[in-house]
Amino acid sequence: MKKFQMITIFLVLLIFTSSCGPSKAEIATANAQTQSVMDRSATDVAETQEAKTETESAMRTSNASSTSHAATATKAVQETATREAEQTSAVESTIVAATLSASSMHGQVMEFVNSGILSHADGVYYSLSLDFDSLSGDEEVFRLETGFMPTDFVLRFDFSCPHAIENDLSVHGIEFRGSNGNAYVVNIRLGMIDIVRFLEADAARLEKILDEIDDNWQPGDEPVIIDFSPWLASGALPEGVKEFQVTLAVDDALFYIFVDGEKLFRAYDTNLKSGHLRFLRGSIDSDCQMKNIELWILN
Repeated sequence: MKKFQMITIFLVLLIFTSSCGPSKAEIATANAQTQSVMDRSATDVAETQEAKTETESAMRTSNASSTSHAATATKAVQETATREAEQTSAVESTIVAATLSASSMHGQVMEFVNSGILSHADGVYYSLSLDFDSLSGDEEVFRLETGFMPTDFVLRFDFSCPHAIENDLSVHGIEFRGSNGNAYVVNIRLGMIDIVRFLEADAARLEKILDEIDDNWQPGDEPVIIDFSPWLASGALPEGVKEFQVTLAVDDALFYIFVDGEKLFRAYDTNLKSGHLRFLRGSIDSDCQMKNIELWILN
């Protein structure tokens, strides 16, 4: 009886297992699905790894590019800094040179004050650069403007005339307090410097005197004495000297001329108070030069 029961239980379990368990086809399908999932997972892992590799490569490329850009920017900054340093050095050199020149000029101005030639030293320093070679035309006297109209000032420059000959009448110089045909003129020629006053009133007066002489003077009459002259002062230069420094100091009605630091003469006149400051050149073909021009305008 027990044996029969056991056989019966075994048969029931076998029947239950057969009816409830997966078939071979279902197992095969499950295995295929599992393999597909595993294949997709492997593909995802491979794609993830590839994406990671590409990302790392891109980052390395980006870092390399950033490093290159940074190096280029650094080089540009260094080059700019070098140029700015060179420019700064050039400007500083120019400032130092100008300061030294101004200091030298101020020293001479102070000497004039201490010796009573100038009433004070307060003023402004200028270094002038004038192109005499740019002059052209058929004028009797060529004028080069400085752009200044100083009343009182000190003007200093180097004059040279290497090929001039004795008694050369070519005149170079300075016109100051020039206005409406009136001016004081410093004439510089080989062997002499003078100051001349040009006034329209003088010209009219002289013309009248000369007309009277022409109308009334007879042979045997006493010479007519003209009681005024446009020449205010003059001084002789050492023979054969063709290069020298000229300094003109103007304070109110007193005008001084110095040559190589030594006073040549003093002039006095009260007619003109202000006007243009110009340089004059008597011949367009002249090789005479006026260089290293410095101006101290008194306040």
